[in-house]
Amino acid sequence: MNRNKKRISRITVRTLIIHLFSLAIILSVTALYVHYVIKNSKVLAVLYTLSLVIIIIALLLDSKLVKADRVQLIEVNKKLKENEKLLKTFFSQSPVGIALGVEKYKLIDVNPKFEEIMGRSKQELKSTTWVDFTHEVDLKADSDNIDLLYEGKIDGYSMKKRFIRPDGSIVWVNMTVAPLTLDHEGGNHVCIIEDFTDQKNIE
Repeated sequence: MNRNKKRISRITVRTLIIHLFSLAIILSVTALYVHYVIKNSKVLAVLYTLSLVIIIIALLLDSKLVKADRVQLIEVNKKLKENEKLLKTFFSQSPVGIALGVEKYKLIDVNPKFEEIMGRSKQELKSTTWVDFTHEVDLKADSDNIDLLYEGKIDGYSMKKRFIRPDGSIVWVNMTVAPLTLDHEGGNHVCIIEDFTDQKNIE
């Protein structure tokens, strides 16, 4: 995504440079034209013809390059939209629960599978913190790990833990948590959970 944004930026800058270059040529030729007409009217015809040729070449060059940039920009935007659609599809149809967290304890978005595992709606999950529905036995270990993650001392962690559903039942999950920024300065993390309650009950 960042690579495509940088590519768009380069295209925009290049287009601007082309326009400025063309304008500079036109202004320069016009200035020369006025100067020579005033000083020597004999070169008027030659200078006028030369001016037209230079202006036409500059405009043609500008038109072709701008058109090429426009086509390239359309292609980049198309790829960005395709990637965005793919990510949204993966998030919404993933067979595992996915949650995006911020400031250690708050959830800012969850996918349908996460709602299903937790037995709570997206609105409920976003209006509380994961501490509120974490089993008390697992709370300290999870809190310690998230602290280390946000301090940049670990790159992520995995653990088996218990969540409590609204009806009081316990759901066992394999949980993996990782930062969304490598330098840990973004304050965001992703949490992926897989329900293994049935297997745990068999044990």
